[in-house]
Amino acid sequence: MYTRRIFTGIKSLLHFDFPHFNAKDSGLKDETGLETWTRSGSAMSASKHVPADFASTIAPKFGYRCLYTKSANDFIQSTNYSGSFSTDKFDTEIFICPQSSTAGYILAFMNGNSESLALSLTSSRALRVSSSSWSLASESSFIVPLNSWHHVRLQVTGTTLKVFADGTQVIGVNVPGGKLPVTGMRIGGAHSFFDEFVFRNNIQNAFVPSQPVQGVLDLTKMGGYGTGADGEFYGNADSMNINTCGHVDSLKGVNACVTSWNASNCAAKSLSPGDEVMFFAVNHSSAINKNLTGLYAFRRVISSDGLSFIIDSPLETEFGQSEFANNNWLYAFRVPNFSRVNITGGNLYAKFQASAFRCSGDVTISNAGTKFMSANPTRYDDFDLSHSDLPDRMISSRGNLIVICGGTFTADSSAMLGHAKTSASLYRPAGYGGADNYSQPVMIGSPSNKYYGFNILIAAKKLRIDSDSLAYGADAQHHYSGLCYLAGDMN
Repeated sequence: MYTRRIFTGIKSLLHFDFPHFNAKDSGLKDETGLETWTRSGSAMSASKHVPADFASTIAPKFGYRCLYTKSANDFIQSTNYSGSFSTDKFDTEIFICPQSSTAGYILAFMNGNSESLALSLTSSRALRVSSSSWSLASESSFIVPLNSWHHVRLQVTGTTLKVFADGTQVIGVNVPGGKLPVTGMRIGGAHSFFDEFVFRNNIQNAFVPSQPVQGVLDLTKMGGYGTGADGEFYGNADSMNINTCGHVDSLKGVNACVTSWNASNCAAKSLSPGDEVMFFAVNHSSAINKNLTGLYAFRRVISSDGLSFIIDSPLETEFGQSEFANNNWLYAFRVPNFSRVNITGGNLYAKFQASAFRCSGDVTISNAGTKFMSANPTRYDDFDLSHSDLPDRMISSRGNLIVICGGTFTADSSAMLGHAKTSASLYRPAGYGGADNYSQPVMIGSPSNKYYGFNILIAAKKLRIDSDSLAYGADAQHHYSGLCYLAGDMN
């Protein structure tokens, strides 16, 4: 699977926040994309935020939802489709918050309907590790307190098994070693809240995370900070369209042709050798090739002759194919490579759903925003995306903003990233949406021709972004907001 994120040994990662409430298998999105999870029994989402299956003032640990199970029949499970859990060395961790003194599983490696290796709570809330494959059963003297969050880590390396609670080892036993027979993985079964599940095929220090684990953006695959060849850009006008773009009529290997060019009104209006183009599958007129929707790729121009141009390599890696016809709804955008950007007013216009640029130096945005497309794109796909998907896929929307900055990206409280500067009462915060009350943190992933707000991806060496600058991401009630991905040093 192609991805622009680096997970450094993480094979499974669940935050229990995404996909969005009411989506299929709500809350069970595996961020690595390697495994698929489903519910069994009455496994629920829990949160102090609306909406969730179960309301609680102490849930979640992170994010806006977590997993909640009440009995041995309630759990989520994976079939180990990609073989992520079949390894002789691993480190897996999760936060738990017990709600009663009832014995039950925390997590279990399954071999058919039998446990191959399990970590559980006893009726006295001691931690217990057991394995029918290794004829193992061991309990901790540590007792997990009720109604408070605690971090549990299970490690197997060679012939040693260790269990840690809140960073302190509480179980240590010898095991035969080697790969366990694993056909699936379960989480839950004890009467408890669960949050932030991570499974790695490498061994970590016994630390307790203070924030959710994330993949790291691969800047090399994102194309780096650019050449700076387009020089400095100073903007303060409304509807600044910086991307000359065209609907791709055909693309065979490295030979591309567009039907016409829609020229930028404040940057280069044609392609030249050395220029950068972004190919973006913005939409489809039907269900044809809907799996391509939202995929994008960056290339350099080798030569250009009016509507035809040659790129430096085919799109096989990102798109899984190298030939495209008119009905793919693929667009080509010239991506400016600025050396410095200072926008002090007006709005960047995301014509044909995208506004994208690179800058080798600093980017400063003040009293300025982004302007959406007037058309409402119809979605034919069924992708339920989360914020972390943006490095790999940007779904059809009224606008997508991509900025890669080699210096400091600064947006003060007067900036409006994700929407044009306008009345605050009309717009929903970026990353929120799909609820009658626009302050509720819920996002819906069902296709429709409703309004979809901006998707925002900003990567910079240093980020200086006021939270208010991201305050306006989509249209108001009954419409859906965009997603937001930030990468960089925010210290």
